[in-house]
Amino acid sequence: ALAKLEEAMELQKSVLGAQHVLVASILEDIAALYLLISQPKLAESKFEEALRIRKNVNGAVHEDVAACLNKIAGVKRDMGRNEEALKRYEEALEMKTALLGRQHLDVARALNNVGLMLQNLGKPVDALAKMDESLRIKTKLLGKEHLEVASSLNNIGAVYQDLNRTEDALEKYTESLAMKTKLSGRDSMDVAKSLNNIGLVYMKVGNHEQALTYLKEALEIKTKHFGYEHMDIASTLNNIGAIQQALGQNEEALKKYEESLAIKSKLVGPDHIEISKSLHNIGVMFSKTGKHKQALAKCEEALRGKINFYGSESPEVANEMVQIGTIYQSMGKEKEALNKYEEALRIKTAVRSGSALDLAN
Repeated sequence: ALAKLEEAMELQKSVLGAQHVLVASILEDIAALYLLISQPKLAESKFEEALRIRKNVNGAVHEDVAACLNKIAGVKRDMGRNEEALKRYEEALEMKTALLGRQHLDVARALNNVGLMLQNLGKPVDALAKMDESLRIKTKLLGKEHLEVASSLNNIGAVYQDLNRTEDALEKYTESLAMKTKLSGRDSMDVAKSLNNIGLVYMKVGNHEQALTYLKEALEIKTKHFGYEHMDIASTLNNIGAIQQALGQNEEALKKYEESLAIKSKLVGPDHIEISKSLHNIGVMFSKTGKHKQALAKCEEALRGKINFYGSESPEVANEMVQIGTIYQSMGKEKEALNKYEEALRIKTAVRSGSALDLAN
């Protein structure tokens, strides 16, 4: 398909010239294919080329230019380049406002995108302002009961959660869940997402029985949609395991952690950071149940994975060393435990010093 599109693009260039909207459209199709095969840098390059053509042909302020800016922002976001993504989303918002006026659904969606990026950048108050405005526009144009309104309520709930306003978060998530259930039915993925979010809020405030109820229902719905081998299923199993661990249901928690690890191992391979996180959880459970040798093996494997992913001088690596030190201490190996604690302290001190230098600069 990629070769065919490249061939079509060259044909259009030869007939219409390189600066034509049809060439830009084909470039965007090629970029979309690159995204499908996990080549975001190549996708970004094609989108940027399409953007230059659209600006040249249509002018700097045009709906197609705004749409292309949105696509570029999405790629940058997925690559973790959040500041760059925010800039593109803000450009798209400004352009759509100029073209369509503030009270337009496309503007509401653009506000939501900017809000999500601000949230990712740790600016929840600014994010909340954008999301609230987006919600007001959507409610005015679509009515109070619409899936886009429910989605905005969910996003606002997530920001409230970041702000530790758990009651407000729970209220928004519950309102979103009721709307999604009415509009899509109880077995929809939208409902599963809301159930999951409510479960996580209850988990955060220590209401573990409630959390377990919501997460188990979310898992049941997700399994119907995805089957059992899916990263979303693995994540939910992990969360259920954490709740069962908090409830002292150690055997059940260990089983969920092991199920989660098995799914992740099949889907992402042994070197993915999610594998290390699951290995850590399993190691902690073995330690809790007195199986210290098995705990040590799992946590040391998790440590190797975290060093590979984060580098040796990272807080995540230091925390894993503390866990390994705790296991050694439980085994009566005080010297080994002390070595791990000292190494963890050295890393944490170096990380804090590095952060202080960054701030000073």
